[in-house]
Amino acid sequence: MEINVWDGNIPAAGPPLFREELYKLDQLMIDQSWSVDAWNGVWQTPNNYLLATLSPIIGFALFLRSPTEKLGHLLKVVILPEYRSQGLAEKLLRTSFEVLGQQGLDRIYLEVACNNLAAIGLYHKLGMKQINYCKNFYGPQQDAYKMMLVKIVMAE
Repeated sequence: MEINVWDGNIPAAGPPLFREELYKLDQLMIDQSWSVDAWNGVWQTPNNYLLATLSPIIGFALFLRSPTEKLGHLLKVVILPEYRSQGLAEKLLRTSFEVLGQQGLDRIYLEVACNNLAAIGLYHKLGMKQINYCKNFYGPQQDAYKMMLVKIVMAE
């Protein structure tokens, strides 16, 4: 699978069909999917974001970048169910981390549902540490952990 990274040029790389595919993938998140308006915010301020996709579009990772703080916020990572447990999310995230590191970012943080054990295991494997517990973060009875990776390590 090929990984494509769009760094601040999402509208140029994201024609309506591409955007629609990402939106449909996101809808698989059910409780944590974004509205069309939320996605439009990404398309309208692309320089704030880094988007990595698997080609064909079977998954993506979306980061909000804060270069002044040298910080990336993983907003979403989505893989089609039939492609999960194949190491694709790890490959997608490692590639994204490397690009963000090349841009001078040295920390990544995210929120993850406490019951999403597969994702938590992946984030630990990538070197992330739990830094906080957030009660009702995603809604009533939907708690989350905040996790962080300090010092992005570049691939050799």
